[in-house]
Amino acid sequence: KEESENCSVCSGEETDTLPQNQVLDVLREQLARVQSYLKSALREGKLEELASLERARRELENEIACVEGSPSPSLGHANLRARVMVSEVVHQKGSSFAIYLIEVQRGGSEGHILVRRFNDFLKLHSMLAERFHESQIPKLPSKKIFGNLNESFRMKRTQALDRWTGLVLDDPLLSSAKV
Repeated sequence: KEESENCSVCSGEETDTLPQNQVLDVLREQLARVQSYLKSALREGKLEELASLERARRELENEIACVEGSPSPSLGHANLRARVMVSEVVHQKGSSFAIYLIEVQRGGSEGHILVRRFNDFLKLHSMLAERFHESQIPKLPSKKIFGNLNESFRMKRTQALDRWTGLVLDDPLLSSAKV
């Protein structure tokens, strides 16, 4: 299996002394810690730390997938993949708003981390609507004026935006549009 050559756990480097379930427990605990650090960095506006934390998160997820025998994530059109991972509330200059952390990756190259607001998704949808018929463009989650900073709402919106982004990238016409 190709993945096991790149995975330190599956290549046997760390599994000689621990059973697989214990290795998975340790990796999941480390992943939870890194995800917590990611949220803290977002909340505190430490954007310079996001790239290294995101790289650590991605490596841990790959290690877990390797140990579990899961397939690696598929890439969309033209080997482009984007994943809306988390959202966080930012307090800046007397106002509060939600931001979304997005990992963008082309082919096997190292990914980039983008921080966007919901309005950025709305703008992208509008730009696509200028070039394509509305029926060709996946429907975005609806805009919500009040209660959009609620954690439960943000989790659902993050998942919906991730699905929407995947649908756009999986469509050869939409994903190749110059917008």
